[in-house]
Amino acid sequence: MKLINKSHPFFYLLLFMGMVSIGLANEEMTPLSQAGQKIETHYSNQLTILHKDLKKAVPSESETNGAKLKQFLASDKLDPKLVKFVILEKATPRALAEFGQLGENHFSLLESLFNDPKLMRQILVADGARAQRMGRNGYGPPQYGKAMEIYSKIKGSCKDASAGIFQRLALAIALEHAVPVVQTNPAEDTNAPETVDPVKRYHHYKKAYLDGELDPTFKNLSTWDLRMVVNGDEPDETLAWGREMLRNYRPDHIYNENFGWRYVAIVGSDVKYGSGDVKYDRPELQKYQNILMNG
Repeated sequence: MKLINKSHPFFYLLLFMGMVSIGLANEEMTPLSQAGQKIETHYSNQLTILHKDLKKAVPSESETNGAKLKQFLASDKLDPKLVKFVILEKATPRALAEFGQLGENHFSLLESLFNDPKLMRQILVADGARAQRMGRNGYGPPQYGKAMEIYSKIKGSCKDASAGIFQRLALAIALEHAVPVVQTNPAEDTNAPETVDPVKRYHHYKKAYLDGELDPTFKNLSTWDLRMVVNGDEPDETLAWGREMLRNYRPDHIYNENFGWRYVAIVGSDVKYGSGDVKYDRPELQKYQNILMNG
């Protein structure tokens, strides 16, 4: 199980597997059709079987410091079952059924995920699909069905999205936009989309990368890293404007040797804190453009 070590959360998940909770709490559930009920049963049965199999495989408490534990942690034999168990448990059979009952293609997307251990592992290392916020402090189940739908659409629109940086970019966008990102538009642009289009965002970043507009290290970013790149609420044209503005106005920041401040130092050099100048915002400009304009 090369995926796991003693400090890894997956390891503790296995040790406390007896605490599994199946079902949705504090959420209004969509009624299940007959097909949906079958899908829920399908995934509930798989979860129960995986729970039993993995629990049997975990070394007993008396063996947690011995050779058996070291052998257990060094092996990747259980990885396919482990990653499937984690996603099924987190996503919940009920929520998966709500997505799967939308059509045969939706169920096929779920099955394509659960039949791909390598993809499931990549997804979990990247922190899984986003979950819908429920109330003030809670979240619903992670939206793996929607993530797979976005991932499939991106791959269908780009033959390069199956490997390398473009595959990681596609997956990062799918996971991060599994819950739609509300788009912050200029006040006067009343016809702008309400949410960020994940497929368009993928192609925006792919083109910017191929055109040499992005940092040279972009190609080395992990799926998790890329999630922090593609989750902005600004329109794609504002992203392009920001890159051009920084190159023209403060190119010194782009070449800052302190990588952690390379693209955010402008906040300290050109933006004052406080909201006193919000009154000068221009309605044709997007929020981040106004912040910079007001200095």
